Amino acid sequence: MKQHRRRFGLLGGLSVALLAFSHWPRRVWAARSLQPTPPEPEGPYYPPHTVWPAQVGANLRGGEGGAARAAGRALDLRGSVVDTEGRALVGAEVEIWQTDGYGHYLHPDGLQSGVQQGRDPAFAGIGRAETDAGGEFSLRTIVPVAYSSRPPHIHVKVYVGGHERLTTQLYFPGQLEERGLASRLFGDRTWGTDRSRLSIALEPASAGVEQGRFRFVL
Repeated sequence: MKQHRRRFGLLGGLSVALLAFSHWPRRVWAARSLQPTPPEPEGPYYPPHTVWPAQVGANLRGGEGGAARAAGRALDLRGSVVDTEGRALVGAEVEIWQTDGYGHYLHPDGLQSGVQQGRDPAFAGIGRAETDAGGEFSLRTIVPVAYSSRPPHIHVKVYVGGHERLTTQLYFPGQLEERGLASRLFGDRTWGTDRSRLSIALEPASAGVEQGRFRFVL
């Protein structure tokens, strides 16, 4: 009888261990999953298609092939687009729009008041890059200047398979805001976004060009 009890106890313990082990990979995988990039509002100055450049590419600041270079601090923005399991999303499109070096958007109502200089014709205002086989993208732009009461920021949309998957805004270290013009424009609501997760990681400048990285998680 004691032997039967010992066998039953061993089998029961083995069953519990096997059950726990069967759930172990899922728990580890869940612990490794990435948090999606927080969304933010599109804002009022998304460029209408009627004012888009003839070619919307990855270079917003010009300076190639004899083209005039936009005013402002040059910025190379690179990064990646991955899913919550860290897998690269190939062929995703990263679209950005922002102010030029004078604080103006490429929008009929996007001229910043109090600035005598008009919109910079050398700055495209909107650009788009596609991720490569490793999920990496690269965009050439400038560091945007503050617009009204808002700090410098870059608006972003990410498309996968032609479908918009994310709209958000990127900020620069030390210049994040919690409340400001955006709060007033959108009904004085707080969006509950941890904007530290939307901060561009800046790296040492190379050949006079600022370097920044950001990973979008969808």
